[in-house]
Amino acid sequence: MRIPPWLAGWKLATVLSWVFILGLFGMTIAEISDFGSIVQFFGDTLEFSWEDDADAHHYRILLTTKDMTSPQPVDVDSSFYSQENELEIEVEPGLAYNMRVQALSEAGNSSEMSNSSPTYLCMGGSGDEGGNSNISAALPGRTTLGPAYPNPFNSTTTIPYNIASETGRSLFVSLKIYNTLGQQVRTLVDDVRLPGQYRAAWDAQNDQGAVISTGTYICLLKAGDYSNTRMVVFAK
Repeated sequence: MRIPPWLAGWKLATVLSWVFILGLFGMTIAEISDFGSIVQFFGDTLEFSWEDDADAHHYRILLTTKDMTSPQPVDVDSSFYSQENELEIEVEPGLAYNMRVQALSEAGNSSEMSNSSPTYLCMGGSGDEGGNSNISAALPGRTTLGPAYPNPFNSTTTIPYNIASETGRSLFVSLKIYNTLGQQVRTLVDDVRLPGQYRAAWDAQNDQGAVISTGTYICLLKAGDYSNTRMVVFAK
């Protein structure tokens, strides 16, 4: 893997991960409603970007790589420092990448390390056709809807789901919440997804932004020919 030594002057690339930094001291990552655990992509570069903080003098980036073609993949950590709020790397097929970031002030004070970004698995270069079978083995073998956790919940619950595709191509995915009367309450996902492991966070609000009533709700996942439901209980 080759890292551009200048860590600046980025060429235009597909943004695969946005990490939002809020504040310098005690910073946390802004919660996103849908994020991947392992997401495949084809390409030669991977760009991580995060919201710039005016009080930050520079950033420490912890990049973790893992060889998914190995029988026992091992995390390899590398640290980089940059005054820019982005990092672009050249990637290699079969390697999975994720990152965390920390803001540092001119006086040397530091924020907490952010949560980890989603993990992106490089399936090949931008000109490659299809994927490597060893790499594909790291992706889900079938589409599934997992149980929400925590359940019951009183603030936010996470709903895991896997997307699989025989052709390796993306599928249109819908993940919606209904009440026991069959009325739609919240749309969590309504977009195409590449094969991978995903999680969607539900903050107990409906599509209008109002907090829902205590009770039982139904999660419905549709992806291609797959359809399945799970029950989740909201208890204030």
